[in-house]
Amino acid sequence: MIPQRVQLAGFLSYKDAQEIAFAGSPIWMLTGANGSGKSSIFDAVTYALYGHHRGGSQNADELINKESSALAVEFDFHLDGQLFRIKRTLKRNKKGTAAGTQQIFTLTSDDWEAVPDTNKKVDFDKWIAAKIGLSYEIFTSSVLLLQGKAEKLLDAKPTGRAEVLAGIVDLDRYQRLHEKANAKKLELKAGRDNFAIQLGGVPDVADEDFAGALIRIDECERARAEAQEAIRRAQQNAEGAKRWGEAEQRGAAAKARLSRSEVLLGEAAVIQSSFQRLMEFRQVLPAVEIVVTTRAKSVEATKKIVKFTAEKEETLLRKAKAEQTQERQKRQRTLDKKSLDDNETTYAKLNAQIRTLTGHLQTVRQVEDEESKLKRYADELQQLPKDPDAELKAARAEVERLTTLDRVLPILERVQTERHDLAQAKLAEGEARKLLEELKKTGGKANADAATAKADLEVARLVRGQADNASAVTEAQHEQAKAALAEFKAIRGAASCTTCGQPLTPGHFAEELKKRTETVTLAAAAQKKATAGAKTAREREDAAATANAAQIEKLETLRDDYKARDTASAQTHRDIERLTKSLDLRYAEMPDPYQRQIASIPPKDWAETTFPERDELALLRREVAGGLGSARRKGAAAEETLKKISDLRTRLDAA
Repeated sequence: MIPQRVQLAGFLSYKDAQEIAFAGSPIWMLTGANGSGKSSIFDAVTYALYGHHRGGSQNADELINKESSALAVEFDFHLDGQLFRIKRTLKRNKKGTAAGTQQIFTLTSDDWEAVPDTNKKVDFDKWIAAKIGLSYEIFTSSVLLLQGKAEKLLDAKPTGRAEVLAGIVDLDRYQRLHEKANAKKLELKAGRDNFAIQLGGVPDVADEDFAGALIRIDECERARAEAQEAIRRAQQNAEGAKRWGEAEQRGAAAKARLSRSEVLLGEAAVIQSSFQRLMEFRQVLPAVEIVVTTRAKSVEATKKIVKFTAEKEETLLRKAKAEQTQERQKRQRTLDKKSLDDNETTYAKLNAQIRTLTGHLQTVRQVEDEESKLKRYADELQQLPKDPDAELKAARAEVERLTTLDRVLPILERVQTERHDLAQAKLAEGEARKLLEELKKTGGKANADAATAKADLEVARLVRGQADNASAVTEAQHEQAKAALAEFKAIRGAASCTTCGQPLTPGHFAEELKKRTETVTLAAAAQKKATAGAKTAREREDAAATANAAQIEKLETLRDDYKARDTASAQTHRDIERLTKSLDLRYAEMPDPYQRQIASIPPKDWAETTFPERDELALLRREVAGGLGSARRKGAAAEETLKKISDLRTRLDAA
C-alpha cells in the first residue's frame, strides 16, 4: 500500500477542508509546533482504514471538530497496481449521538467506481483484512507508529513481537502449510507401515506353485470365454422367443377381426335395406320442412288479418267522435270572439283610469320607503356597541401582546431545552468526577497489585534459577554415579580393585557393586526430585508472569479508561460553559416582562430558575395559537363596526 493523498474536513483541528498530497516524491516529512495537527493526519489514515483512533474504536464523535457538526475523511492509496479511495463520514444527530458512513472506490477509466457492498461495515472490514492484510494493532505497531507508541514493538515480549511480525509477513499460511505437510507425511508414513505389515503377512510362493497358478488362470480364462459364448446364444434365443410371442399376439388379433367381419357379412342384407330407407327419408325431408313452414306462416297471417280488422273499426269510431268535437269547438269559438270584443272595450276604459292613479301611488310609496329606511337605520344604531373605539384599542393591545409572545416563545422554548441540557450536563459532570475519583483509587490499587505481581515474578525467577541449578547438579551427580558403576562393572574378574587397591575377591566385588548401585539409585532419586522442583518452579514463574502481564494489562486499561473519562469530563465542562453563555444571550434577547418572570437580574446559576416549565410553555403555545387569531378577528370586527356607524350617521343626516 502506497499512500497518495489525505483530505480532512471537520476532523480534530482541521475545521475547513485540507488536502495533503504524498505523490511525486518517495520521502515526505511533516513539521510543525506541538498541537498543529501533524498526528491528526495519521489519525485520519487509521480512521479511514479501520475506524479507530488513538482512543480506540469508541467515542469516535470526539474526532469531530468542536465548531463542526460532521467530519469527512478521504484517503487515496496505490495497491496491487490500482488506485483506491476510502471515504468516511461521521455526523452528530439531534439526539447527541453520531452516525457514520464508509465506502471504498477504485479508479476505472478516469472515473471513481464504488467497490460493491463496501458501504456496509462488515464487508468493508472484510475487504481491508483481505487486501491490506494487517489488523489495526499490527498496522500501528509496524507500519504506522502512533505518537508516544514507537517503543511498543521494541518493548514487547518475544511472543508479542512474534505475533506482530507474523501478522506483517503472514506467517500463518506457512504454519498452515507446515501443518498440512506434516499431516500428509504422517498419512504416508501410516500407509507405508500398513503396506509393510501386509507385505510381511504374505507367504512365500514356490516356482512350481507359481507355474501351476498360471496354468489354472489360463483354464479359467477359457472357461470364462465359453460361458460368455453360451450366454450370448441364450440371449439370441430369448430374443427370438420374444418375437415369436409378439407374432402369436398379432395373429390372434387378426383372427378376432376376421370373426367380426364374417358376422357383419351375415347381416349385409339387413344393413343394405336400412341404408336405402335412410336415403329415401333424406330426399323427402326438405319438402316436408317447406310444408310445415308454409302452414305456420299461414296461421300467423290469419291472426294479423283479424287484428287489423279490429283496429280499423276502432279508428272509424274515433274519427266520428273527433268530427263531433270539432263542431262543438266551432260554435264555442264564435261565442268567445264576441266576449273578447266586449272585454277589449272595458280594458281600454280601465287602462286610462290606472294611468291617472299610478302617479299618486308612486309618490305614496317613496314616502313609505324613506320612513322605513329611517326606522331601520335607527334600529341598527341601537344594536351596535356603545364604545367600539375602546374595543378596538383593547383588541390591538391583545394582538400586540400575543405577537410579542409569539416572537418570544421560541426563545423561551430554547431556554427550557438548554436549561434542561445544562442540568443534565452538570449531573454528568458530577458523575464523571466521582467516577474519576473511583478510577484513581482503583488505579492506585492496580499499581500496588502490579508492583506485587512484579516482585512475585522476580522471586519466582530467582527460585526457578536456583531450581534449574539444583537440577543440573543432581543430573551431573547421577551421570557420574552411573559412569562409576559402569566403570566398576568393567573390572569384573580383575586381580585388584582400582578404587582401593585391595584384592578383588567376589565378596569385595559384591559389596562395592552394592554401594555403587545404591549411589546411582540415590542420585536418580535426587535428580528426579530436583527435576520436579525445577518444573514446579517454572510453572510458578509462568503463573507469576501471567499474573504480572494481566496486572499490566489491567493497569493500561484503567489508564486508557481514565484518559477517556477525563476527556469526556472536560467536554462536559465545556458544554456547561457553552450552555450558560447561550442562556445568558437568550435572556438578553427577551423583552423585560419575560426577563422578570425568569429572574430580576441575569441569573448566575440557571439551574435555580424555574420559568418556563414544560406545562407553562404548552399553555403559552395554546394561548398564542387560539388567542392571536381571535384578537385579530375582534380588532377587524371593531374597525368594521366603526366604519358602519359612520356610514349610518351619514345616511341619517342625508335622510
